[in-house]
Amino acid sequence: MDINAGNMAVINVAYSKLFKDAFASSDVAYQDYTKTINLNKKTIGFPYLEKFAGMREWIGDRQVKSLASKKLQYDERSFEDTVEVPRRDIETNSWGEYGTLIEEMGNAAANKKGLLASEALTTNDTWAIDDKLFYAVDHAYGSNTINNYTALALSETTFNAAYLLMSTYQDHQGNPLFSTPNVLRVGPALRTTAWNILKNKFGYDSSDKVQIENVNKDLVDLIIDKTLIGAKANYWFLQVTKGVIKPIIQNIPKKVILTQLTKNTDANVFNSDTFRFGTNMYATTGKTFPHLCYGGFKS
Repeated sequence: MDINAGNMAVINVAYSKLFKDAFASSDVAYQDYTKTINLNKKTIGFPYLEKFAGMREWIGDRQVKSLASKKLQYDERSFEDTVEVPRRDIETNSWGEYGTLIEEMGNAAANKKGLLASEALTTNDTWAIDDKLFYAVDHAYGSNTINNYTALALSETTFNAAYLLMSTYQDHQGNPLFSTPNVLRVGPALRTTAWNILKNKFGYDSSDKVQIENVNKDLVDLIIDKTLIGAKANYWFLQVTKGVIKPIIQNIPKKVILTQLTKNTDANVFNSDTFRFGTNMYATTGKTFPHLCYGGFKS
């Protein structure tokens, strides 16, 4: 194949389609607990309202919620991936053999969003609002306490305790937060344990040695998360994912595309006789509020 603008345009279009199709067909399981925004900003932040309750009875002057007192803020990170194709593989019409690598780039770029969301979900770092670890037993919402952490393994007992806690969270005014969980998220290692809690029609009363109706059947959705493996295999999370705000927020400011360096005047072509195809992504990912996610960190 001659190296000319027309032929290179054909290759660029073919590679771009492979990249785009692979990007669109990747795993999107993280989206249920992640609120995705598209702001062209390097740092994202949003206010922490000391009153989650909303409306109050109007007595006297209005009580204004301030958006400036405390704010969650997360900084942007950048990522890249690059494939190199020797000129001779273009000239000998072997460029199609690199199609799988281009597809893998698209798949990896899309999956990176989910991996970043999972990283934020499973890392117990400091929450900027009160300087405590995000998963903790003593977040103060006014005079009320939010406990969203345990080191115990997932079981019917720990699930029930977590569900009760989340369902009875109160805001700064003592009103219910309505943070009723709707998702239990576990990795493949906890699939059968979670299934026994949520899917079996009957349980077992060991004291009377009889079957009893399982009151937790289909109480929440069960999601098997492929990112909860290895050191995170025994982690489990009870989540509120149906509200306006979700446990994780992620900003992707720009569309992820494939960039080509294929001109004879490009440095890589002139110096090393290779064509390069690369992608880059900017992403900002962070946690939102403790009352939206209860974390079980069993090592």
